[in-house]
Amino acid sequence: MNDESRLKQLQELVKNQHEVFAASPSQFSQDKLMETLQIYQAELEMQNQQLLETQQALQLQKQHYSQLFQLQPVANILLDRQGVIKDLNSLAVKLLATTKPRLIGSSVFRFLTEDAGIWLQDKLQLDGSKTVTQHQSLIELAVQRQRRQQCRVNLALLPTNNQLDAHVILTLEDVTRETMIELERVLFKTMLDNSHALIFAIDSDFNLLVANRAFYKLHKLQPQFANTVNVRDIFPKESVQRLQSIYDTVFIRGIPVTYEYHYTVEDKNKFFQTSGFPLKNDQGVITGAGFITTDISDKMNVEIRLQTAMQVFSEGAEAVVITDGALNITQVNQSFCLLFGCTERVATNQNLANFLKVPLKDDSQLEIKSRLATEGFWEGEVLAKHIDSSELPAWIRLSRVPKEGEFRNYLVIVTDLSEAKAREAHISRLAYYDSLTGLANRLLLRDRIESLLKRAQHEKTIFSLLYLDLDHFKDINDVHGHDIGDDLLVQVAARLNGLFRSSDLICRLGGDEFIVLLAGTPADVAQEKAAQLVQVIGEPYLIHPHQLFVTASVGVVSYPEHGISYAELMQHADLAMYSAKHAGKATHKHFTVELMDAVKRRYAMQGQLKQALAAKEFTIVYQPIFSAGTAPDIAGVEALLRWTNPLFGAVPPDEFIPLLEESGLIIDVGDWVLEQSCQTVLRLNKRFNKTLYCSVNISSVQLWSQGFEQRIQDILDRTGIPFSEVKLELTERVAMEKPQQAALLMARLATVGVRFALDDFGTGYSSLAYLKHLPIDTLKIDRSFVNDIGQDKDDEVIIRALVLLANSMNISTTAEGVETEEQLQFLSVLGCNELQGYYLSRPLSEDSLQLMLGGEP
Repeated sequence: MNDESRLKQLQELVKNQHEVFAASPSQFSQDKLMETLQIYQAELEMQNQQLLETQQALQLQKQHYSQLFQLQPVANILLDRQGVIKDLNSLAVKLLATTKPRLIGSSVFRFLTEDAGIWLQDKLQLDGSKTVTQHQSLIELAVQRQRRQQCRVNLALLPTNNQLDAHVILTLEDVTRETMIELERVLFKTMLDNSHALIFAIDSDFNLLVANRAFYKLHKLQPQFANTVNVRDIFPKESVQRLQSIYDTVFIRGIPVTYEYHYTVEDKNKFFQTSGFPLKNDQGVITGAGFITTDISDKMNVEIRLQTAMQVFSEGAEAVVITDGALNITQVNQSFCLLFGCTERVATNQNLANFLKVPLKDDSQLEIKSRLATEGFWEGEVLAKHIDSSELPAWIRLSRVPKEGEFRNYLVIVTDLSEAKAREAHISRLAYYDSLTGLANRLLLRDRIESLLKRAQHEKTIFSLLYLDLDHFKDINDVHGHDIGDDLLVQVAARLNGLFRSSDLICRLGGDEFIVLLAGTPADVAQEKAAQLVQVIGEPYLIHPHQLFVTASVGVVSYPEHGISYAELMQHADLAMYSAKHAGKATHKHFTVELMDAVKRRYAMQGQLKQALAAKEFTIVYQPIFSAGTAPDIAGVEALLRWTNPLFGAVPPDEFIPLLEESGLIIDVGDWVLEQSCQTVLRLNKRFNKTLYCSVNISSVQLWSQGFEQRIQDILDRTGIPFSEVKLELTERVAMEKPQQAALLMARLATVGVRFALDDFGTGYSSLAYLKHLPIDTLKIDRSFVNDIGQDKDDEVIIRALVLLANSMNISTTAEGVETEEQLQFLSVLGCNELQGYYLSRPLSEDSLQLMLGGEP
C-alpha cells in the first residue's frame, strides 16, 4: 500500500470515529477519545513523513534522470507520435544548432531531409502500446543549408502507458566526420590506384606498408599480401642500393630527396624520377618513408630531342634563322653567318628581307602570304644577298612556329644552291648536250618535245621538226679521218646555230644526224626553213688544209598533222629524211601520204601481232656463239625471234619488234621466247652432253614491267634449266635508262645465278663509270665496230680498248657481226673470248642446230 492510500484510509477512520462519538457520546470518555486521536495523529504524522520522503526520492530520481539524460554522450530527443519535440539534451540542442526553448514544442521534421523524414514518419506509425521497440538507420540532417550532417539514428517506440510525456526516444550520433574520413580514404585510395606513378611507403626496415595498384602491377604483387613483403626482395639490386644511399637523409634526418635514374623495362630504356619523403606519427617521430616514382621518359626524350635540335641548329650545315611575326631576326646560327658574311650581332634585329630577295611578282607575294596563313609553310627559290652585295641562289623554307596554336615565330632554313646549281648545270651539260658540238642531245630533245605535247593537252600548240642527215659523211671520215670529220661536224653545228632562233632547239642525235625543233612553227614555214638549211649546209667548208663539201637530206614533220607522240613524230621525220635521200639527197621532204601508207602498214601489223602468239606465227632461231681460238667451238646460242604472218609474210625483226615493245605485247612474247629457248637448250645439253648457255634479249619494256624478276625465276624453275646456263642480254641504252634501278634489279637476279650480257656496248652515250655497278658477265662488242676491222684504225683502237676494259673488270667479251676471216683472226689474237656472226654460222632452227652438234633432228 502506498502513502496516498494510507492517507485516505486514515481520513476515513477519523470520519467514522467522529460519527460514533456523535451518536453515543456517553459511551466514550473524553480521555479515551483524546488518546485515540493522539494515536491517529501520530500515525498520520508518520505517514506524512513517509509521503514526504517518497516525494523527495521521486524528485531526486527525476534529477538523476535529468542529469543522466543531459549527460548522455549522444544526442537524445523525446518526441510524441506526431514528431513534436518534448525534450532533448544539450548535445541534441548543439546538433540542431539552435536553443532549447525554440526546439521544445517544434516539429523534428524541419531538421530532416526528405528521405529521413519519410523513414521517421513510417516508424512513428508503428504500434508501440505494449513494449519498447527499436529501429536503427543512417539519415541526413538538413540543419545547415550549405552542408548536411550524417547521423546514425536509434529510434525507441515507448509503450503508451509510460510515465514520460513522450512516446518516442530519438538517439542521434553525428557520424559526419567518420563518413568524411571514410570518403577521403576511398578517394585517396582511388587517386593512388589510378595514378600512373608508382606510390609506396616502407618502414625503416624496408618492409612495405602501403602501395598503389601501379606498384603492385609492376612487381606482380597481390595487395592482400603486401604487408608481408620487404622491398629488398622485389627491387633490383640498383634500386635497393639507391634506397640505402638515401637512408640517412630521409629516415634519420627527415629530409625529402628527389633523384633521377634510368631503368630497363620490357627491353626498353626508361627514365624515372623518384621523390622520397619521411612519414611521421602524431608525435613527430619518423616511422617510415613514402616514395612517388614517375616515368619521365617522354620528358627526357623531349629534352634529348631539344638538345639535339639545338646542336643541329648551332652546328648544322644549313643556315637557320628564327624571326618574330614581322620577320625581324631574333636568332641565327653559325652557318647563316658564314653564308651571308656577317656576325650574329649584325644580323639580330634586322628584317629578313635585308638578306633575301624573294620573287617580286604580285601573284608570288600573294601565294606566299596565303600559304603561310592557311598552311603555315612556304618554300621556294630566292636570291641570298651577301653582305658584300653579291647574290647567290638559295632555297628557303619558311614555317610558322608553332604550326598550331598561338603563332609566335617563323623558322627559316636557307640552303645555298650555288654548288647544286653548278653541279646541276654540269650534269645537265653531260646528260643533255653533245660533248663534241655542244648541241643538245637526244634526251633533251625528247624532254622538250614531250613538254610541248603535255602543253598541247591544255592549249593550242604547234611545232615542227627538221630531221637532217649529212650525205656521204662516211666518205669524209674514210678519206680524211675522224678528226677532220669531227671538225666538220663542229662547223655544221655552228652553221645551224647561226641559222635558227635561240628559242629553237638544235640537237645532234649521233653520228652525222641532227634534228631541229622549231617551236610555234607551222608546216609551211618549216618547209622554207628546211630549204634554207639545205642551202647553208651545202656551202663549202674550209678545214685546213682541205676544202670540203657535204650536203644534207632533211625530213620535215609538223605537229599535230604528222604525229601526236614523240615516237611517232621521230619515226615520221626519219621516214621523211630517208625519202629525201631516196630522192637524190641534198634536198628536203615533208611527211607525205605515201609515207602514211607505211604508217598504215605499221598499224595493220600491230593488229596482226596481237594474235600472232596465239596463232603460233612466231618461231625462234638460234645463232651459235663460238669460243675464240684456233679451233672455235660452240659455247652457247642467242635466241632470235622470227615472225611469219599470212598477210605480211616474213617480217624483219627490226620492223615488228619495236611494234611489240610499243604495244606492250613484248612482255608475253618475251616470256614465251625465254621459256621456249630454255627448253630447247636444255634438250640439246642433255642429248649431246653439253653445257651450252641460252642468251635471250630483254627489252626495256620487259625489264621495267611489273613482276619481271618473279616471272624470270618462275620460267627458269618451270623449265628446270640451271640458272647459270641462262644469259639475259640488255642493250646499253636499256641499262642506262635507269642505271641505279637496273643495277639493283640485275643484282637480285644475279644472286640466284642468272647471268647478264650488255649488248651494243660503245654505241650509246653513257658513262663508263656506271659499268662497274652492273653485274655484267659479258660485254658484247657491236657489229658497227667489227665491220670496219681492217679498214678503220679508230674502230680497231676502240675494240682494243673495250676488250682491255672488260678484261680489267673480269668481264668476258663477245664480238657480234663477224663476217670475214680477217675479223675472226683480229678478234682472236686480240683476246676476245667469244665470236658470233654469219662467217661462223647463220641463225639456225633447232633441227639444224642438232645437225651442227653432230646429231639428227
